[in-house]
Amino acid sequence: ATPPTAARDAPGGPHTVATLGLGCGEGGDSAAVEASRLWADVTLVEKEYLVGTCLNWGCIPTKTILRSARIALDARNAAEYGLRLDPAQVDIEVLMERKERIVEELRGQIEATARRLKVEVVYGEGRMTGPKTVTVTTAEGETVHEPEAGILATGPVVLKLRANDHALEGAWPSDEAG
Repeated sequence: ATPPTAARDAPGGPHTVATLGLGCGEGGDSAAVEASRLWADVTLVEKEYLVGTCLNWGCIPTKTILRSARIALDARNAAEYGLRLDPAQVDIEVLMERKERIVEELRGQIEATARRLKVEVVYGEGRMTGPKTVTVTTAEGETVHEPEAGILATGPVVLKLRANDHALEGAWPSDEAG
């Protein structure tokens, strides 16, 4: 991949990059890292946080919360194993602080990997505005990119099942647990 040059990136004109990724969920992150390891010039456009739903609101927060629930259940059933413990109680505030620490630590590791591999991360929203054109909107304004290759990894949308009462106390969809 050839890096952008002054001739290819005229002031006010589109930015030419080898690879541009829209969304940096698990798939987009993995693809960007692999492209970078293969010496591609990679720019990622992410709306909120690297590694998207899985790390920030879905898989990792859910597994962290489930681990705490499993420990509480084991403590409540400790008598079956010959152990006498006070009944375990869940402190939601402490549980959520632990979950947030884990997510932030993992997010920091991913951000460090992106920096080490020289993956440019742009925080904003990107949209396809032509066959090979992506317009990125950030707090600073709008830029147009013309990638030679693209990664589309825009992530999931939370599905709320009609049969479930999502207003139940203690029931959190993934986007609220994170």
